[in-house]
Amino acid sequence: MKLPFKLPLKKKNQDSDGEQKEVCLPSWSLKSRIQLNGGIMLLFAGLIILICVCTSFFVASRIYSAQLKKHMANKVVFNTETTESFQVAKLQDVVDFIESKFGLDYDMNQLIEGAIKGMMDALEDPYSYYIEPGAYDDYQSSISGVYQGIGIEYKITEQGYEILKVYKDTPAASMGLIVGEIITQIDDIDVDALSDEEVDGKLSTVDNEVTLTVQDETGTARKVLVTVQQIAQTSVYYRDLEGGIRYIRIEKFDDDTGMEFEYVLQQTDKTAVKGLIIDLRGNRGGYEREASKVADLILGEGLVAYAQDRNGKRITEIKSDADAVDFPIVMLADGGSASASELVLGAFRDFERGTIVGTKTYGKALGQLSRSYAEDGSGIVLTVSRYFTPSGECIHGVGITPDVAVEPSETYIGKLPEEIPEGSDVQLKKALEEMAKLIEA
Repeated sequence: MKLPFKLPLKKKNQDSDGEQKEVCLPSWSLKSRIQLNGGIMLLFAGLIILICVCTSFFVASRIYSAQLKKHMANKVVFNTETTESFQVAKLQDVVDFIESKFGLDYDMNQLIEGAIKGMMDALEDPYSYYIEPGAYDDYQSSISGVYQGIGIEYKITEQGYEILKVYKDTPAASMGLIVGEIITQIDDIDVDALSDEEVDGKLSTVDNEVTLTVQDETGTARKVLVTVQQIAQTSVYYRDLEGGIRYIRIEKFDDDTGMEFEYVLQQTDKTAVKGLIIDLRGNRGGYEREASKVADLILGEGLVAYAQDRNGKRITEIKSDADAVDFPIVMLADGGSASASELVLGAFRDFERGTIVGTKTYGKALGQLSRSYAEDGSGIVLTVSRYFTPSGECIHGVGITPDVAVEPSETYIGKLPEEIPEGSDVQLKKALEEMAKLIEA
């Protein structure tokens, strides 16, 4: 006869008095153990499969990336719509001919470097250029305002390195170096006996102590010990002039110019200051974003500037909000005012915010992007757009004509504002006269 259920399994067990008894084990107990063991094995197998899949994907991805990089390194693609096939074939034939027939030693990598520089030169755009291997960090430092050095600018002359500028709050300033002095020796070695790399190593290595032999205009020499530091260059300076006028000098638009300018405005007492003179003379430009911050702080709500690509498509719009200082403003400009400074000046003019005094600006309204190559520290800077003032004018090659034209004194033509004694700055004097008119109006 069939039982309606399975008989429980039995096994022998021993009780406390030593007598063996049969103990029943439920059939479901063994089944649960089997199922549990099976689940663990299934989970373990799944983990192994997952690990294998992830490992395979990672390895395959690395292999694919390496192959793709190798493939792309040996295949330069040109736009077939704008490039003649003959030119592409000619380029490849020249490479093949050199590799197969050139009779002297050569380095193909150097030829590629030359080809890249040649392409950038062939664009015939002075604002698009190649940055040599190892020089991209220096380029970044030059536009960011943070660099390693002693705080001077100089030019090479027959006598040595003539100091053109000494920045405030730097090692050079603290040791009393002044504009016009000539550095004749570095660590007792004549500067003309040092290579550019050696000079850079001495003057750009943080914490390096350097002995400079400097000579003044009378020929008197002295030795100065300076220590190289990382310098965050200030781009905005200010001082108060007579009559409640605050003079603000913006040397360039580097990484934090907007923040520096805003700080100066926050320190401006509205009860004591009657007007602002903003000096952009000699300001060669810098970051568009920082120029737009300055514009936003002094202009009302509206369009500050916009950019178009080569097809005339508007790709960028810069706008200011309604919050702005309400001081009368006079701006100073000259032929050294370019790029980002002209962006501010153009909007200032179109907004009819105040008066521009000085001479016609440089006339650069092109925007650039940079790209770096970490493998060798090289890069390129490429013009990508043209900028327009709010009224729709592209001032590139034209410049901005001041409202009040004033030429500098002949003695100080080409000099930066900080190089002109205050009493001899005729453009600043005129700016003060124009400010008086605005205050009275």
